Amino acid sequence: FERLPSSELKWVSRFTVKHSIDNLEYDTATGHLTGGTIPDPLAALKAMASGARGDVPGSLLRITLLGTGGASFVDGTQTNVVMHDGTKMAHVSAGLETVGKAVLGSPSNE
Repeated sequence: FERLPSSELKWVSRFTVKHSIDNLEYDTATGHLTGGTIPDPLAALKAMASGARGDVPGSLLRITLLGTGGASFVDGTQTNVVMHDGTKMAHVSAGLETVGKAVLGSPSNE
């Protein structure tokens, strides 16, 4: 989206992400988007429906953006900075990179 002088948002462009992504963050220093992802949404839905924690994989996804001129961008590369199998952490919903480390967050308390 582009913010107009009237404060309205104008749709500019879109792209498809390789995993379901939550809490998308924009890093002004690198120009990358990052977010926590659930690569297997079906496993997440099954775990939630059963009331069990479930071993739901998750990742931190980094998306590079390529300018197309003006205010529009297309995605460059989409990289899983870190991927886990779900046995140590359930349902990733946030992720970011800081000082050479990946940080993942989950709404689960288990």
